[in-house]
Amino acid sequence: MSVRWSAVLLRRAVTPLIQPSRTVYNRGKSTLVAASLKADTTSRAAAITSALPAHHLSAKVLFENDTVADFKYIWLRDNCQCPLCIDSSTKQRLVDPTLLDLNVKPESLIINSEGQLEITWAEKNGSHKSLYDSQWYVFRSQFGLLKYGQSFMHNNFESDNKDVDVMSLRPDIELWDRTTIWSDFPELSYVEMMESDHALRQWLEIFYKYGVAVLRGVPTEKNKITEVVNRFAYVKETQYGRTFDVINKPVEGSHLAYTGVALAHHTDMNYREKSPGMQLLHCIKANDPKLSGVDPGGRSFFADGFHVASWLEQNEPAAFHVLTSTPVRFSIKNEGQQYSSVWPILCTNSDGDMTEVHYNNRTMKPLQAPTHVVTPFYHAYKLYTDKLREPSSSLEFNMVPGDLVAFNNHRVLHGRTAFDTAKVDSNINKKIDGLQDQVKKQAEVIVKQQRYLETLDRRDREKNIVVTGVPGENEALEGATAEEGKLQKIWASVEAGDEIKGHRRLGMKVDNKRRPILVTVDSKEARDRILEKTNKLKQAGGEFSRIYIKKDVHPSIRAEWWRLRQVEKKEKERPENSGCVIRLDTRERKLYRDNVVIDEWKQQFF
Repeated sequence: MSVRWSAVLLRRAVTPLIQPSRTVYNRGKSTLVAASLKADTTSRAAAITSALPAHHLSAKVLFENDTVADFKYIWLRDNCQCPLCIDSSTKQRLVDPTLLDLNVKPESLIINSEGQLEITWAEKNGSHKSLYDSQWYVFRSQFGLLKYGQSFMHNNFESDNKDVDVMSLRPDIELWDRTTIWSDFPELSYVEMMESDHALRQWLEIFYKYGVAVLRGVPTEKNKITEVVNRFAYVKETQYGRTFDVINKPVEGSHLAYTGVALAHHTDMNYREKSPGMQLLHCIKANDPKLSGVDPGGRSFFADGFHVASWLEQNEPAAFHVLTSTPVRFSIKNEGQQYSSVWPILCTNSDGDMTEVHYNNRTMKPLQAPTHVVTPFYHAYKLYTDKLREPSSSLEFNMVPGDLVAFNNHRVLHGRTAFDTAKVDSNINKKIDGLQDQVKKQAEVIVKQQRYLETLDRRDREKNIVVTGVPGENEALEGATAEEGKLQKIWASVEAGDEIKGHRRLGMKVDNKRRPILVTVDSKEARDRILEKTNKLKQAGGEFSRIYIKKDVHPSIRAEWWRLRQVEKKEKERPENSGCVIRLDTRERKLYRDNVVIDEWKQQFF
């Protein structure tokens, strides 16, 4: 049970790097993402081919991709991009649409030599010229008719709620349950995320896609959580401060989060005018059941509210409608202050797509609704809750010191199982200091033992060779069908003698799968001579070119070396590492970037 977290609330309207507009689940499509870093936006859009006056004070614009849109004159005049109408540095609007003539008409309307729609307006103070192009740029500094005119196109009924400025930067969100989230656990290392812009973008995309993202290995210092936030945004202060500690504090009148009571699935601060978007929990101290031998409880869990809402809409559409259309008051009185606000449990946009979940039984006040709505509401609320509380809907785990979880409070519900306060030591940090020393010493012993075991394992395998790619038991190799015959032909191709003492196929028999053969030879020297000549298999050509001879190494050791070499390869390929020295020290079993360790051998036990 984690007895202390550092929690932080992240302001949604973030200025420095991120623009976390409201997440919208558009029935299988995403319309938003955290637009924190630049993306490739060079794709070419359809050019304007012609424009002509149309009915009802509008211009009909034709694009080369055969799309047509009707733009009202007042809309075009209001969105003029000239320096008199848009500030050139901030891109803020300077024109006041209430001062424009609603019946404004152009003096001329042409396509100029640059392919732009050029309109000259007749106004009281003389003519005013506006230029519009069609290009679909992502950033607002570039205005495009095709980008903003989607809802004006004929026979096009796409949502008018899409944020077209950053839409192409955003990945699709993915709804998840316990099975899907564990199959692709949303985590990244703290060091990677803090040192690499690529990793930062990856982590933010994970957060947007799933609504939850984990950082591993965050230093267990109180203010590290704000350093993480400052990497891409800034912290929003609430009545609890910029951060607050969730600790075991059994004092009368304390917030329930500070007690041992179970906290069911909920979203936070629904009682505020605008509840927080991204929230972060940093585990600084915790009772580790593996060390204490006692499990006091307090496991953290998270559930995708959009996934449950989607299930409800598909299986109980009437209940979905009730929860999206019935306002509920949330309120709390805390330390002499009272907060209150009204939301539906499930919030949707004008298209009926999910945008937010507001769910907290502890702060929900008595329902105030027409009598005929009361019973359907409780029925719908129960259906949503029962699905939410199914074990298959939740991601549940023990947070350990160094874990940081960020979650979208408008989408992902979180909670905590009950814990026994009598088993939670408020002075656990004193015990942990002593335990850490013990663990460090024990780890050193384990490393020595592991090296010794590896030495014994190598000794047992020093006369072994693994041959892969050999045709199966029912297949032939240059006419040889028996295993001995196949091995003799392979040995002949590498100019080896009659040194085979035994052999057997490895793994389970699967149709059409060529299982490796474990071969035992006379001596270690014989094995080394054969390994030196393995390149002759390639020279032999034919079936032999698909056959490989290699040392017999414990699978866990082979897998770990393969992992480290893959990490080394990826680090060398990253643009941000251009000019850096990436080096894998096989003796120290550490991967360096400019003499700084970025990865190392993960202890393998067997």
